[in-house]
Amino acid sequence: MSVEEFPNYTIPVISLKNQKKMVAVLEKIDAKIRTNNKINDYLSYQSSMAA
Repeated sequence: MSVEEFPNYTIPVISLKNQKKMVAVLEKIDAKIRTNNKINDYLSYQSSMAA
């Protein structure tokens, strides 16, 4: 697609079923990120206690 064609580009509509699938996957990824952040925060705390 060229820059000239972009204003005429139609964004395809994603079915509600597929949207729900994507949300489920993103929620799992988000939960893993939150868990990793908690682990990293705890490791930082642990390393400051050892010093």
